[in-house]
Amino acid sequence: MRKYLSFVVAILAIVILSVCFVACSKEDDTPKQSNYATLVIVSNDNPVEYKVDLKEGETLSIRELLTKAGIEYSITTEAEAENVVYIGELRSDVANSKLITIFTSNEEDQGNSAQTKVENYKGTVLKSIGAKPSDITISIGTIIYIAIIEY
Repeated sequence: MRKYLSFVVAILAIVILSVCFVACSKEDDTPKQSNYATLVIVSNDNPVEYKVDLKEGETLSIRELLTKAGIEYSITTEAEAENVVYIGELRSDVANSKLITIFTSNEEDQGNSAQTKVENYKGTVLKSIGAKPSDITISIGTIIYIAIIEY
């Protein structure tokens, strides 16, 4: 009986110590990789942010990003040019030199001319796109910022 009692006490001690070690272990504080692209639409100086989930390695076009975010839009193609007619509540007004401008954090899609516009969003420098909207690519971590700019 004494051996049996010693065995039970030893097992209980092991279980109690195991529970203590597990309960006292520190959680992993490393930041988790976010699997989304960020879409920001600025209307009347009020930015609205959307997080669009993406799979690892997945890329989207601007049309796919807007569709996934549930935003209505119209982008027309005339000859070689694309015109952004509206995105959500934003409307281009060419007569008054107010155009919808798309900014990106993706350096490959940023413009590099004298007409390139720059925005800062939450510490990230964004530049207006240097190509047609349909030519830009959006992947995990990309920030797309859309606003009306007066030219």
